[in-house]
Amino acid sequence: MLQLDLQLNELKKVLQKQKAKRFLLELPEGLKHRAFEIINYMKDLKKDFVLSIDTTFGACDIYETELQKTNCQAIIHFGHTKFVLQKLKQNIIYWPCYYTFDNSDIIKITKDIEKHFAKKKITLVGPIQYKFVIKELIKELNKNKKLQYVENNKQGRLEVNQILGCDCSSLDKIANKLNAIIYFGDGNFHFNALQDLKAYKYNLNGNFEEIAQHKKPKYDALFLEAKTIGIYVSSKLGQNKIKIAEDVAQKLKSIKKNSIILYGNEINNDKLIGLGLNMIINTACPRITDDYRNYSLPVIDYKEFLELHKKYY
Repeated sequence: MLQLDLQLNELKKVLQKQKAKRFLLELPEGLKHRAFEIINYMKDLKKDFVLSIDTTFGACDIYETELQKTNCQAIIHFGHTKFVLQKLKQNIIYWPCYYTFDNSDIIKITKDIEKHFAKKKITLVGPIQYKFVIKELIKELNKNKKLQYVENNKQGRLEVNQILGCDCSSLDKIANKLNAIIYFGDGNFHFNALQDLKAYKYNLNGNFEEIAQHKKPKYDALFLEAKTIGIYVSSKLGQNKIKIAEDVAQKLKSIKKNSIILYGNEINNDKLIGLGLNMIINTACPRITDDYRNYSLPVIDYKEFLELHKKYY
């Protein structure tokens, strides 16, 4: 049975070496219930902990500006690897956590894959928590040779076999050679990043769910008609693109459209109502536009805006 190991013994060794006396804990929603388990394990270190109850969507979601406000000296960010590549001013400990497994798990999953994809070209991907599960599966698949396993690449901030909800570049060089991409992971956020690819999600019942393709609406006409446009900038460290927003604002000004930069931790329909806008251009997480059904006005990514600007102006 796969189980997520927080590796608290190893974390304890890391914290023992830290000068920090007080830590801000950032846990994804699915791990917040384990906060007391973490704190109790560290009791004899004589360190203090504060739990952030704000939503943590991913490794881009680092609340480094909250350290001073909480009188903390470091952040422990659970569930993700380092995302922000630039040098950070604050002390941030990324603690990804990994699934543990029995050999029987690996044999069962291998047989399921071989049964469904015999003689096919495949690769395996998932979020970082499945790193060692995938590594063992590859060994077993290559040993049996009932199908052809194609290696994917370490790419930028991605490790081999890793994808993020906003980054699947580890597949760029091999996607067109594959019959199937098999995804291991919880939920659908990362899985849905594999749009337009031959992707299948595995569950432990031995079933493979084919990815559902989502066609987003085209907003060309609404963009041309829009007179007042909001440009969303995220306060999240890994999503903040204020320079891009400023460039978008200048381009909108040059084509006689009014614009205002909107700054905040997250965007939702309640925050947009009453602003008198015709459209939003998003410069934060590109997956925000996946939620287009939840907004009462059109939301497009800044890259889509640049294409529209080039096309019509």
